[in-house]
Amino acid sequence: MSRQTGREYYKSMKEKLDYYRRKGYKKVEGFIYPYTIECVCDLSDVQKSHGIKGSMCEIGVHQGRFFILLHLLADSDEYSIACDLFERQEENIGKSGHGNKEIFLENIEKSGGDLSRVKIITRNSLNIAPDDLLTHGGIRMISVDGGHEAGTAYNDIKLAADTMVDGGIIWLDDFPHESWLGVMEGTYRFFFDAEKELWPIAILERKLILTNNERMAQVYMSKMFESLSLYYDIGHSIFVGKRVLVMWEKSPRRKLKKYLQQIRFWKSIQKYRLVDEFGKILNKHF
Repeated sequence: MSRQTGREYYKSMKEKLDYYRRKGYKKVEGFIYPYTIECVCDLSDVQKSHGIKGSMCEIGVHQGRFFILLHLLADSDEYSIACDLFERQEENIGKSGHGNKEIFLENIEKSGGDLSRVKIITRNSLNIAPDDLLTHGGIRMISVDGGHEAGTAYNDIKLAADTMVDGGIIWLDDFPHESWLGVMEGTYRFFFDAEKELWPIAILERKLILTNNERMAQVYMSKMFESLSLYYDIGHSIFVGKRVLVMWEKSPRRKLKKYLQQIRFWKSIQKYRLVDEFGKILNKHF
């Protein structure tokens, strides 16, 4: 993609982002829930409104589903850093992912990404130093989804904490997940060592969301409560001695209603009594 600036760039990237968050992500192999996508976008908007700038990064990109979202959210002067073993799969001890660089780059291009602002590090994250991620400044959002062994999870969280700008956000994947207990072990070990202080924001769809700024943690929590309360029952719990948002899916009736509200045909017939009659059926059976 040719380098664009100003209003033209933002209009172009907004169109690509809007398509990716609605449909495009489904064409990229990987794991991310639709509500998580909306949450990533919302918290990125909060960062921008507070003047928080920095690179985007992911450790363990697989074929790029989450990374591309981060990249499309980046401004024209922000870089995106992808860290993965790719062809060095013999080092993937836990077999927690199978990155393919050729497919990864192809997916970025198909999604309208700017490869000139993408830095790729093909290396075990245990051998990545903070300076390797700081070549374009600090990081404002980083997804940690690499090795799932306790030692690797600990290392990757520490690497993220050491490279984030003030108010940056960590998206820690597979926390909690019964198949990857090493992630939880490594996370608790990091907090107990307390080399860098992090504040939990929320646990959403098996992702633990963290930041390094206590005040911004409250700002992010407020935004998540506002934007996700339509889809979840939201409460607070205590994690490592700090408040964190926790969520439960709403009743099937409410979930179905929200799904229908997003369908164009449903919107077009709202003025007819058929909607009211269907609502009665929902109330009776769900």
